Amino acid sequence: MKIDLHQHLGIRGVVGRETKDIFDLVVLNPAYKYSCQCCVDGFYQQYLWNKGKDYLQLGIYNPRCRVPAKVELGRQLDRGIVGIVLNPINHDFHLQDATEVYQFAEDHDLPLFVYTGRGKGNPNHLSNVLKEFKLTVVLLGSGYPNYVMEAKELMRLPNVFGDTSSLPEDMVGTFPKDKLVFGSHYPYVPLTVTADSMILENGKRVVKI
Repeated sequence: MKIDLHQHLGIRGVVGRETKDIFDLVVLNPAYKYSCQCCVDGFYQQYLWNKGKDYLQLGIYNPRCRVPAKVELGRQLDRGIVGIVLNPINHDFHLQDATEVYQFAEDHDLPLFVYTGRGKGNPNHLSNVLKEFKLTVVLLGSGYPNYVMEAKELMRLPNVFGDTSSLPEDMVGTFPKDKLVFGSHYPYVPLTVTADSMILENGKRVVKI
């Protein structure tokens, strides 16, 4: 089974062809490519685009938003999200300040997809969070470029995975294959599909299918 847990199709202005002929399952990520102070980035754009297409979709929330997390994420849950994206890099918040999101994810058994690698996207900042909340976490980018060692350390926990988006090909092999899920980051970057069947299948350990 080929699973891509990280595509950005359906966001306004993002051009790319559909990829159902390549993957058995695709999960849409609504995060914008560049920094903004948006509450939900392109979530509702993707939701409307996805009607009738049957891609799975992640929700997203910026803890700096004035709308409470429980309210906004509840709206997104009603629209069928299968996980929640946190982007401390582009949304400029500290991961310790997203307690309401962690509680919502735990209450509804939703995995978290957390951008890592630069600035405030340090996987170490999730260490205490994972002691307090029972969560499944995917470290988007697996800490590359600045926090790879921190990502590998956190991924020693059974409920923490990394994804291949942003990882140079020669670095993928330095991670345990059973702890990586495939994420293409398409169409923000050209689509390149790994040949490793385990990495392609690991997504089913994160998202309920």
